[in-house]
Amino acid sequence: MGWFIIIVMVMGVGGIISAGINEKQDAVEPTKYNGYDFYEQYGQWSATIRGQQYLFLNSPMDLENISIPLNINSWLAKEKVYLAYVPNDQLVVDSYIQLLGAVLYQNGIIPQQACAVEKDCPDIPVINCEKEGVILLSGDETIISQDNNCLILQATDDLKMQKLTERVAYQILGVII
Repeated sequence: MGWFIIIVMVMGVGGIISAGINEKQDAVEPTKYNGYDFYEQYGQWSATIRGQQYLFLNSPMDLENISIPLNINSWLAKEKVYLAYVPNDQLVVDSYIQLLGAVLYQNGIIPQQACAVEKDCPDIPVINCEKEGVILLSGDETIISQDNNCLILQATDDLKMQKLTERVAYQILGVII
């Protein structure tokens, strides 16, 4: 019985050492995109941009062909940008609003949550698109469109909304120009 315990302990230490060696051998080479290093690990893409690490489900290469009809780069000079949703919409957009809010905040812009319509809106502003904003909503098609100063992200499902949201995030971060 004593030998069994010793063998298990030795094999365990050997496994830990070999795992450390394998991790170094399996180091992921970065994918370069527009001067940034992107690492694909476990189905996500990570990059350090302006000293902040970001995680994305989609690479910028997969999203670069999605066009944005509004010059959102001008938002970098704004104090606040509205992030609006439709209450009781088919798509729950909280995580997408959080992603865009984090990206805006990291760039010195105050993200202000808002509603796109008054019906069932809690005690937050209702966006009218006279000021800069993003409206996230479900629809029959997946598209990015513009209404005055608002960028409208409309998607048929969560995966498509994730792509649209990440495309906007990449633009704000200066990854996709």
